[in-house]
Amino acid sequence: MRLVTSLIFVLVLVSLCAAETVPELYSQSYSQEYEGGYDQALESMLLIKSQDDDYLCRLRIGWLLYLLERYDESVEAYGMAIEMQPESVEPYLGLILPLVAQKKWRSVLVTIENIQRNDPANYYALSNKAWALYGLGRYAEAADVYRNIIKLHPADIDMNAGLGWALLKDGKKEEAKLVFDEILRISPDNISAGEGNIACQ
Repeated sequence: MRLVTSLIFVLVLVSLCAAETVPELYSQSYSQEYEGGYDQALESMLLIKSQDDDYLCRLRIGWLLYLLERYDESVEAYGMAIEMQPESVEPYLGLILPLVAQKKWRSVLVTIENIQRNDPANYYALSNKAWALYGLGRYAEAADVYRNIIKLHPADIDMNAGLGWALLKDGKKEEAKLVFDEILRISPDNISAGEGNIACQ
């Protein structure tokens, strides 16, 4: 009798789990992420994956793995999304995150090349290209990329600060100081520009 009762209990649990539809699981996963429950949000997505393993599912799994700092797995998930939608820019943009977190600058540059085939002026790709070049010590190239971004976004303080630091690291102190001075004129409390200005002394 106990065995029959246990089996019925298990069957009820299975049916309750099966009752969660893909939309319900997506909603649940987003709520869990919002509340900081990244592990639970990932578990919800893995349940979706078992029912409906598609591009959007892989894309979101990559994001959640990144939030959990499981970077190699995140790279793998984004790679699967790329295989499913090779012309899409989104999974490449996502892929940048775990690569930057691991300071895999050369892989970041390769990823950005793939983005620029379909979206050459993508701001996020260009800003990370400048950061990757800076990370590799290729400061003059980084400065050129920062300048190109600033042509399109002249008021972008972060990109201007990036330019200042790239110039400074490239040995162009006077030029860097002019950049930092201009940032501090409009944003007097900017930490990066303030530190850069001191480093130019």
